[in-house]
Amino acid sequence: MGIPICDPCEATELGLSQAEDDCCYQLEAYNGFGAAAFDAINVQVISPFTTISNVDNSQGSGSWIIDQMNNTDFNVVPMSSMPFGPLFELPTFCIESTLSSTQEIVISWLQSGMFVCSDTVEVFCEPLCGYIMEESIECDDGV
Repeated sequence: MGIPICDPCEATELGLSQAEDDCCYQLEAYNGFGAAAFDAINVQVISPFTTISNVDNSQGSGSWIIDQMNNTDFNVVPMSSMPFGPLFELPTFCIESTLSSTQEIVISWLQSGMFVCSDTVEVFCEPLCGYIMEESIECDDGV
């Protein structure tokens, strides 16, 4: 018999996979800790000038409730208790950015509104009007 896992973050995974559209993503999660450990998943964009749009739960068959707080984050809440093991039919969402081609998104497990575990992922979404690839400042005569 092995030593039980005491830290729920060691037994969970959160991530994103590319959806059909370039700037849209499928939420992915694995709960290996237990059904009672978490009661929601939070998705939050932390990159400046980036927003979340088109949160789509149509694949979820009513398994999940989407609670979108504003244009930078939303919660995914199960209709009953949080499933144990791989979580299926999670929502997709799109992001829009006006500044950078690389955006950071924090995905977190929640329990009673408190953050328990978080993972930060980077995604690539090219802004419609272009973006700065590399900042470079050059001075004349050492000024």
